[in-house]
Amino acid sequence: LYQYFIRDAELNPKDNVLIKKVIDLSEARTDYITEEKYLKKFSALNPNNKGIQYKLAGFYIKINQPQKAVAVYKKLISKGDKSSYVKSSYEYALMLARGKKSPSSSSKKVIIPKTKQKILAQNDKNIKMCYYMNKERETERCYNEF
Repeated sequence: LYQYFIRDAELNPKDNVLIKKVIDLSEARTDYITEEKYLKKFSALNPNNKGIQYKLAGFYIKINQPQKAVAVYKKLISKGDKSSYVKSSYEYALMLARGKKSPSSSSKKVIIPKTKQKILAQNDKNIKMCYYMNKERETERCYNEF
């Protein structure tokens, strides 16, 4: 089913809902290559969406590429985002990019903005369960039931 969503996203490259679903599923599966590809694509389709920019920067921190996170935060700051979240996350990413160790647990760390990960992961399990229990039914119809 994961491949079904990826294929569908390739066929509909401007479908934000589908791209978001692929991002969430690839994150749940730790498929970093696909996650990065679709985060970039979603970011390009929605250049003014700060949430996706935060998620992209957090993704780069997660995969230990703080230089790319710094670039995303610089872009946000240059667009006028003066929030304390961006400032502290930028400083943290900059520190990691310079090769310094993470601060102690009492210091602020980058927090990847939460999406509906748990709900989507649960829905994905339901899709699989429904698909395996009802192979004669169309997967899309089964998905819509949850």
